[in-house]
Amino acid sequence: STVVTKSTSPTLTVGFSGGALELTTHRPANLSLVGSVSLPSVACMPGLSIDSLQVSFSWQLAPVPMPNASTTATPAALLARTISAQRGRQLIVLADTLQPGTDYIASLSATPAQAGGGAVGAGAASLILHVSASPLVVAISGGSRRTAGAGSTFRLDASSVSYDPDARTTP
Repeated sequence: STVVTKSTSPTLTVGFSGGALELTTHRPANLSLVGSVSLPSVACMPGLSIDSLQVSFSWQLAPVPMPNASTTATPAALLARTISAQRGRQLIVLADTLQPGTDYIASLSATPAQAGGGAVGAGAASLILHVSASPLVVAISGGSRRTAGAGSTFRLDASSVSYDPDARTTP
């Protein structure tokens, strides 16, 4: 008698550098996401390895839908331009692109070329990207020391040199 075992093709295992599932970043910083891809060892397919496959990568970046959210997320057109900065396994999100206080889903899909008769399936992974507000930059005009006589008017000015890094302009 013959035993037939049904099996599916092996699929690419996709992940992110360091095994990250969540990251936190600030708006003014460039962000580089790097994907990793591997192929589980398959005893019935000798000679098949990740090095023998041509793999194409596709990135997606989208705001996480928040019920009753009052903040507006980064417009889809801007995210599409950011996605065009991808380089295979790497996605570069330019500074000032993402909205502070918004969470995003970054997804990476890896699709092998049809080498081996299509014996290897595509894989995908996602991570949550938290964009937090940057700390305010606060400084006082005139340096770190001031001397004033008793009874004289003393004025502190932080407005001309302090700023919010998440705002589009700085002093």
